[in-house]
Parts: sequence; structure tokens; C-alpha cells
Amino acid sequence: MRIVRAMDLVHTLLSASVHPDIESVTYYDEVGVNSPAGIQVNMTDGTNVRLRVVGGCGPGGDNFSQPENIPYPYYQTPEEVNENVPSLRTIRRR
Repeated sequence: MRIVRAMDLVHTLLSASVHPDIESVTYYDEVGVNSPAGIQVNMTDGTNVRLRVVGGCGPGGDNFSQPENIPYPYYQTPEEVNENVPSLRTIRRR
């Protein structure tokens, strides 16, 4: 699973959890990073948790010039979740 899809998955799961202590879930940036650095979970008590998603592959691993090869079965997120949660792909980068 490539990083963009992993971040979308974690963001979707946290947003859809409707946990009473979670106020919001957002992507966050850091200076010098061209894409989002991770996911920030803002809690109702004012604290926040930052999750960084990292990835890697072994020798001869993934060819990033090609589309991601998603093995069968690929379970899609239900549409009702997709309608309410912004995708990393739809957020405008600065």
C-alpha cells in the first residue's frame, strides 16, 4: 500500500470512528515537505496527536512510475464514508 492510500485509509477510519474524544482529523504539513507530513487528530480536551505515515520497499521493490498494483480482493470504503471525508487527493497543496 502506497503512502497516499495509507494516509487516506487512516484518515477515513479515524474520521468515521465518531469517537466522542475526537473533535477533528486533518492532514498536516511541515516546512520543506512537498506532500502532507501526516495526520493530526484534534481531541476535545485541546490536545492533539500527530501520526506520521512512512513507507519503504525492499530491493527491486515498487516501481513508482507505474500505477499501484492492488492485490485482490480490494475492499472499497463505503460511499457514505467517502462523501463525508475529504481525500488526500482532493486537498489543494500549497
